[in-house]
Amino acid sequence: MTNPADKPNAPLVGDSGSRQKDPAKKMVLNPLSLRFSGPTAHLEQPFIAQYSQRSVKQVRLMLVLGALLYAGFGILDAVLIPDYKHLTWPIRFFIVCPALLWVALYTFRPAFKTVMQPLLAAVLLLAGGGIIFMIVIAPPPINYSYYAGLILIFFFGYTLFRVRFVWVTSASWLLVIMYEIAATAITHTPWPILVNNNFFFISANIAGMLACYLIEYYTRRDFFSAHLLEQERKKVAHANVVLEQRVQNRTAELQQINRNLEQEIADRKQAEQE
Repeated sequence: MTNPADKPNAPLVGDSGSRQKDPAKKMVLNPLSLRFSGPTAHLEQPFIAQYSQRSVKQVRLMLVLGALLYAGFGILDAVLIPDYKHLTWPIRFFIVCPALLWVALYTFRPAFKTVMQPLLAAVLLLAGGGIIFMIVIAPPPINYSYYAGLILIFFFGYTLFRVRFVWVTSASWLLVIMYEIAATAITHTPWPILVNNNFFFISANIAGMLACYLIEYYTRRDFFSAHLLEQERKKVAHANVVLEQRVQNRTAELQQINRNLEQEIADRKQAEQE
């Protein structure tokens, strides 16, 4: 049988003559969820695995930092609402901070990577819910300024916690709804203050969404580019193997031809002597 590598006109893998437009070479993302879709849908699970693996250390550090900041604002409670700190401090020191530190310890478990996104979204809801509870129990007008703590929650969630766009957006807008219910139905925040708070509150949320969307988009683009480079590297390696095999086959042919010529010369010399 003839080896395909022996055919002089057989194109090498990766040759420009054999290339066709491959739809898998174009990154296709769902515009809302940013998931790989279409011809690149098979990359979603490898991306999630790599994203979780590379995010663990940063998430662990940010959880500890978040716990320290959340606890540190207990000083603000003691200054602004000293008569209510017996209600706010348990939320900070016995619920939210222990939860953040527990999740930070849980990041050392292999199972964390499989539940990283929903778990971090739950942490954001817990921390934000704690602040909303403080808004409800603090007396006016002090409680009107506590909404700023939610902006810090958005900042951590959208940019530092490595929560994917879908999860952090869902958690953040749920906090927005919770705040609106608390401010209107429970604390009866005056209309001018509510409008003022919402301008900053919702604007920070929208800005965070944009930042998180772009961060994840470019992270996925870098992953996709690395995937294409790896595919090309494999094609080049395969082409080198095929080329080396061709060279070996041609060398063997030339050696055989050389031996035949030497034998023919020897036979002619022998015939001349005879």
